[in-house]
Parts: sequence; C-alpha cells; structure tokens
Amino acid sequence: MCCHNKLHHNTGLANRLWGTLDRRYAALYRLVKAWAAAHGVNDASSNTLNSWSWGLMVAFYLQSEQPAVLPPLWQLLEHQQPRTTAPRVLQGSGVSSAALKRTMDLAMVNSMAYVGRRNRAGSSMQNPKGLTELLAGFFEVFGEQMTRWCEGRQRGNTRCSPWWGGWVDATWPGNTPYIFSIEDPFNASDNTARSVGSHNHLTCTNSARYIAWAVKTSAQLLRDALVGKTAADADTLTAASAAPGSPAAGSLTDCLGTANNSSSSSGSTVGCSEAACQR
Repeated sequence: MCCHNKLHHNTGLANRLWGTLDRRYAALYRLVKAWAAAHGVNDASSNTLNSWSWGLMVAFYLQSEQPAVLPPLWQLLEHQQPRTTAPRVLQGSGVSSAALKRTMDLAMVNSMAYVGRRNRAGSSMQNPKGLTELLAGFFEVFGEQMTRWCEGRQRGNTRCSPWWGGWVDATWPGNTPYIFSIEDPFNASDNTARSVGSHNHLTCTNSARYIAWAVKTSAQLLRDALVGKTAADADTLTAASAAPGSPAAGSLTDCLGTANNSSSSSGSTVGCSEAACQR
C-alpha cells in the first residue's frame, strides 16, 4: 500500500505539473492512451506498456520538441541542476508528507518562473504545433526508437529520461537486457517499461516488435494524412488495414506466434513468465 500511494503521489505530481505548463500534454496523453488501448498495447500483464510509461513518453517527446513544449522535470523539482548520480527527489520509501509538500511548493515556484521566462521570450520559446502534428511527431520519434531497441542496436543502454529531458546512456541494475528503456523520473534505477521484457525471451521480443510496428505504421499513416495523401495515393497500408484486428495488421496475440499459442493451449496467459517482466 505504501509503494502504491507513493507511486500515485509521484505520477500525480508529474502529470499536474506538465498539464499546468501546457494543456497539450494532457490532451496528447489522452490521445496516446486511447490509441494504445485500441491496439492492445496498454497492459503490463501482457508484456506491453502501462499508462505511466506512455505518459512519460509523451512528456519526453514534448521536452525534445524544438522549441520545447515542456522542460526537463529536474528544472521543476530542484533548486539547481543536480549531479547525475544524485538520488532523485522523492526517491526511496521514507518520503514524508512534509517533504512531499516542500517539493510541490518548489515545483509551483519553478513552474511559474518557467512560464514567466517563456512569456518574456516570446516566439523563440513558443511551439505553435497543433495536437495532430504533435501526435504524428510522437509516433515518428518512438517508432524509430522502438525499432532500434527491438533490433538490439541500442540494447537497453539508451533510455528515455523525462528527468533530464533527453536520451541517456546507462545500463540497468544487474545489466538486464531490457528491450525498451523508459526511466522513472523519480527513481533512476527503475525501468517503467520492464513489463515488455528482455531480449532473452522470444515472447517478449515479439510483443515489442508488435508495439514498434504499430507505432511506426501509425506515424506513417498520420503523416500521409497531414500532407494530404489519400488512401489511393499511399503505397503503404490504408487506415482500415492498419486497424486492430484486421487481416493486414493482425493483433498482439497473432504477432506473438507459436510461443504464445502453445501457452494458450495449456491454459496459461499471454504474458511472459520471466521474473523481470512481472510487475
């Protein structure tokens, strides 16, 4: 219960801060969550990603935009830039309610200062992109990165870090070869995408490939729509063929292949049994 409440406070704090700084964060997060649910990739128990991970990816993407839509989280929760190895704010099991209040008070002050700087800077700090264009960009960035992760070109060494607002090269405790690497901003040793699993298990890699394929295909379809292409003009999948459950797109269960078929026939679940994959 303690861990659950702590996670709830941390995620709630981050979501409130990002949502206050720019309303597009909450709107984009809702869109991405709806998309993930429709494609069956928003369930940690089935070797896909939980909502917290999708939210962190949304925040990270908005941080990486030029100009940035959101600042790195450390800029809101610290007095000055911390050391790389310093414990994160609110990290650990003994965080008191007083410490949480101090952090929230500082976050409010820093947030107001950031908004003030952004307003004074004018257009140089204003990102004019609309929600549709931001959604397409989100799919493009993570479609490419997830493909790299799946292919093992960046085996867990390149992690998405909303705390720093950039890609960070670091290994996870125990050198676990996680497929996707999304850093919890409140705990640098925690990979929120560990539910997708590691390169050691076929079920996990197939699940990850499906997620990467769905994200990358959605990026292409949305970008085609933005530049005015029709389904007849596109040389790739149409929106209908990319819909969840369609013959061309298949489903997560189809993508998992025979490894999961044998598991299902024995009455077990689709999820991987690897300890590192369990939440």
